Amino acid sequence: METIRCIDKDRYKRNRNYQSALMAFYIGLMNKHGSIEVMKQAGRTLVALPFLQVVRIQLSEEDTVDYHEFIERRIKEIVSFEVSMNVPVKVALVRAKKNRIIESLNLMQDLLVEYGYYFKEKNTTKRISKVGINMYQTIFYHQKVFGSKDILRIGEKICKLVLQKIDTKYSVILPMNDLSIQSIFL
Repeated sequence: METIRCIDKDRYKRNRNYQSALMAFYIGLMNKHGSIEVMKQAGRTLVALPFLQVVRIQLSEEDTVDYHEFIERRIKEIVSFEVSMNVPVKVALVRAKKNRIIESLNLMQDLLVEYGYYFKEKNTTKRISKVGINMYQTIFYHQKVFGSKDILRIGEKICKLVLQKIDTKYSVILPMNDLSIQSIFL
């Protein structure tokens, strides 16, 4: 029988808000290099900031990243792999939600590295090594340095701004160098 680990509501909210702010922050950074179509997650979020999902990134006329399609394909691969390793299908599908967030953040980080961003994570000692999001990041780009507090502050503002732009629509396209987003970094 698998033990279910409980975490308190405050810790869940803090972690989820950081993940959502981090993705919004990444979207803001990536917006300097291309237009981005973003949708909010399905369902309502009552406890924490919603996690913004990238549909696609248009880097140039010829260069488009079908972000959502790539993430969904990765999630199917992960679920299939877990099932092949005798993880019950139900458990693998429950993990898919968390894996979707992790894979989305990892892909965006990989894209940003291609544009010259550098990420430094604080080493934390954990009893069990597992894949996840490091809460203590520093991001370097040219002469700018963003710490975890900057990421949270700027990311929350970008997330709220994008949610206002989406409003009741399915998605919104943020044009390259969207002034309302880029001004948050100033």
